[in-house]
Amino acid sequence: MIVNVSGSLQGLLVLPAVTAAVACTAAGASDGGKAQVKLNPADQALARAAVVQRPDLGPGVWRGGRKKLDLPSGPSCPGHHPKQSDLVITGAAASAFTSAALTFDSEAQVLKTARLVRLDWQRSIAPPSFVSCFRTTLAKSIGQHGRVTSFKRIGAPQVATYTARFRAHIALAHALKPSDVIVDFVAVAQGRLEIALTATAPAGAQTPVAAAEMRLARLLLARAHR
Repeated sequence: MIVNVSGSLQGLLVLPAVTAAVACTAAGASDGGKAQVKLNPADQALARAAVVQRPDLGPGVWRGGRKKLDLPSGPSCPGHHPKQSDLVITGAAASAFTSAALTFDSEAQVLKTARLVRLDWQRSIAPPSFVSCFRTTLAKSIGQHGRVTSFKRIGAPQVATYTARFRAHIALAHALKPSDVIVDFVAVAQGRLEIALTATAPAGAQTPVAAAEMRLARLLLARAHR
């Protein structure tokens, strides 16, 4: 899978949140070529059903909604530049919602066949090189605003044919109030569908956030496969 990492800092004067979006998709890393983009209405509808919507989040004041998903894109690192040129994207959608210091960012893509999803996963998410590549890309996106203190694969319920979860701990520097945040990346794939869910939150909230992100992953899969 191609990983699209974009880092931004929000609410630096109160409690920072780093939004890092993981697109579990067939976009293109430079050394692996670019995927073919051949969107069709049916698969566009499938992708839209597989991203977070406002009712999915329950009570609270949430800002955000559907957002543009740039295709193709993706990082390339020494030792991790998965082939993408034989992949075909037929549907794509993304959304992002924020409430105070909590952000959920979701992206979904549909590939032409389930076989392409399997190949994409094996090339992009499964290799150990994914972890170091993602950490490097995330650190660059944060820049001088902080540092990634850890990034690793963590356990997750097997909610789909392919499931993986990763967690970054980030120390954000600010003259008034230094803060520690977590960024969780959940990647799931089933059939022709790939979903990436990113949760950004204060480090102290990692237990409830972990439960929420897996609930959302199950919900998105169920809604897309009705």
